Amino acid sequence: MHSFPELASFHLLMRKLLQALALMLALGAPNLHAATALLLSTDESGNSDTNAYVSAALDALNTALGPSKVMDMRGALSNSLTVGLNDADFLGQNLVLLVTGYEPIDAARWTVVKKQLFTNPDAIFLFFVDGCCSSASNMEEVTKALDVATGLGLTTRRYGNLYYGASQLNRNSPYSGDFESQPSISGLDAALISNVPAEFALYLPPDASTLAPSAGERVDTLGFLVPKALNHGGQGACAFVLADSNALGNDATLMVGNFVRAALNPNGACQLSFPNVDLSVSVKPTWFAPVNTTLTLPIEVTNLGGEEATGGVMQISLPSGVRVAQDGMPSSCRLLSGTQDEEPQELQCSVSILAPQASQTILLLVTGKVAGTFALQLKVEALEVDANLANNRAISQIVMGSATMGSPYPVPVNERWLLLGLMGLILLGFAYGRRLHH
Repeated sequence: MHSFPELASFHLLMRKLLQALALMLALGAPNLHAATALLLSTDESGNSDTNAYVSAALDALNTALGPSKVMDMRGALSNSLTVGLNDADFLGQNLVLLVTGYEPIDAARWTVVKKQLFTNPDAIFLFFVDGCCSSASNMEEVTKALDVATGLGLTTRRYGNLYYGASQLNRNSPYSGDFESQPSISGLDAALISNVPAEFALYLPPDASTLAPSAGERVDTLGFLVPKALNHGGQGACAFVLADSNALGNDATLMVGNFVRAALNPNGACQLSFPNVDLSVSVKPTWFAPVNTTLTLPIEVTNLGGEEATGGVMQISLPSGVRVAQDGMPSSCRLLSGTQDEEPQELQCSVSILAPQASQTILLLVTGKVAGTFALQLKVEALEVDANLANNRAISQIVMGSATMGSPYPVPVNERWLLLGLMGLILLGFAYGRRLHH
């Protein structure tokens, strides 16, 4: 029978063996030792804990690639007098690993980094950026840059759970395969990146509503991926992001190894494509009609992407004073709120399958109850990743004039034939009068 110390030693040995096996898997990417890397960090030399995380990242890179393949530029993200940063430092680098802690990123240095992030498709960026406290702005700047790169509508917010013990790998993501050897991560003082498409979310917070989000769903995440194809249409770099550098204090060798493996795998996450779908919504900018007349609003949803859109959902917001006309609800829509006349109305409409460049027109019939100018607001969401959110919203003005006011307000479309008929009668009367005078 084994004693408890012997069992503990055995379990410790097995744990080390399993970690070694996981590390071998993490570092087994093709051409791994042919790659080069650039390590950038803020100057954390005055902060013992965050400085240790930066050193751990450097050691992990040296382990993965070999010390001769790693350019050590610690402190280059700060306004350092001893370490500069310019475009030439990125030449020939396969990987760029950025680590920040308590110190802010210098604005001029960040401009150099962003230029490379946006225009260097040959590089792969790995971000370990602390999201807390004295330099939460670092993560916010990274998020804003990646939002500019992708148009996804990404935002940053402080994570209320200061210590997280098990941020789980999102196995529903098609990009998760390179991270199987690290099914969870832990750390503290992190940020949450919000509005991330579930496909790109790698590590979900432990208090997430679901650990298996569906494709097309937008989620909060601690770690996510931006494929190269999504960064300025393939003109920019692939990027892996972890909104916490404290996680490097647990097992930096395994974690950095996983990120390096994912980055350099020729069939890995960085190289995978994503559904090239781009739903847009459009409507005429201004409409005019007298009060208590029915106005027909054609709303057009178009798939501007290169792949089929499997469908979508459109939200229509009508202010109080403008209502869906009786029997004017499109068959694809339903009323979510606003049953009383004085209440705004919210409609939800389903968008059908759309081939590339195909459109769907939804005819909405509305009636104005009072005179005034009202805003019609539209928003469309795809069921999968939408490559461009900038065209997913539209606003139109509906001008309802008094029933006695005709001159400033064109007659609605469905009354134009009546107007033409009246004009015709007037012309006939004028011609007949001239004949009588002759």
